Amino acid sequence: MDTRNKEIGFRDYDKDPLIIKDHTYYDYMKYSIVPTMVGLLIALAFATIVNPINIKMFRLLPLVLVIFVTNFMNRDGAYFVFYNDKILYYNKNKVRKTFELNEIGAMVLSFDWRWSWKQKIPIFIKIFLVIWFLLGWLATGEPINGVAIIFTFCFSILTTKAYMHLLNGSLGFFGLHDQLVLYKENAEVEILNILMADKEEYLQLRDYFMQTMQKDINNLQRTMSIFNEKIEFRKFKF
Repeated sequence: MDTRNKEIGFRDYDKDPLIIKDHTYYDYMKYSIVPTMVGLLIALAFATIVNPINIKMFRLLPLVLVIFVTNFMNRDGAYFVFYNDKILYYNKNKVRKTFELNEIGAMVLSFDWRWSWKQKIPIFIKIFLVIWFLLGWLATGEPINGVAIIFTFCFSILTTKAYMHLLNGSLGFFGLHDQLVLYKENAEVEILNILMADKEEYLQLRDYFMQTMQKDINNLQRTMSIFNEKIEFRKFKF
């Protein structure tokens, strides 16, 4: 028997709800500044080796601001509120999703930060990368700099959360799986994808689900993709 059950004191989440910020918005953008700049400098350094140094290449630097400006308005008002029998997701301080605990069909730990079933076919990402490639090409006249922009984008995605955990003292605690993903069982599967920014948030969520659902998130299935067909549901599969 897990002795942690004995350590958890009863908490009335209706009177004292657990609130977790949605870090995938402004916070993620904030933490991505350094990794993005590092990735861009690496890409530019490689580009200067392939081609003679050209001041035009540094026109790429303002393009990095695109990442931060797009989500700046969401710096506040995006968070999860956990009650005894339901979870509410707020964005711009309005309820966008409601998850009754008895409707949760699956829970996993993941690396994947996507939050919508529509993103299973990430066409928008492909379009975004094409636009960045064209912007890099048009800004400098060199195709290699379009590649540099794509490299910067990928480097930022792969290193931003590591940088966040380094600053928060949780580097190595989560490994790759720092997203707690909840799936609702209905015809159109809804998803709550919670980025756990540090160890304290993980422990708070673990206590919550052990008390309300008798579920230890430490034992959850781990997956890289939130759309993995091997995810086990209570009543149905993908």
